[in-house]
Amino acid sequence: MRIALVSTVLLAGCVDWPDTDSAPSLDENAPWPILKPIDEVIEPQSAAKPGVGNQLNALNARAARLQRHARTMRRKIADPGDIEALRSELAR
Repeated sequence: MRIALVSTVLLAGCVDWPDTDSAPSLDENAPWPILKPIDEVIEPQSAAKPGVGNQLNALNARAARLQRHARTMRRKIADPGDIEALRSELAR
């Protein structure tokens, strides 16, 4: 095992490495990119992405939903009808 490791390291030193002075797509004479205003880059806050004031409410709602799902999943299942009821309740 040691011989294979040492051989690999020694052989790696014999390989001709490619010349990587600069990236082939780099155009040094090109103009600087145009910067956009930050308002155009960042999308406005929505219900899916709550603002600072709504983060606590969103986290509390998510925690309540996850706890409700956990209670639902802990129920005992007696027949295939219970499985379908469980799936429909979890889909809400």
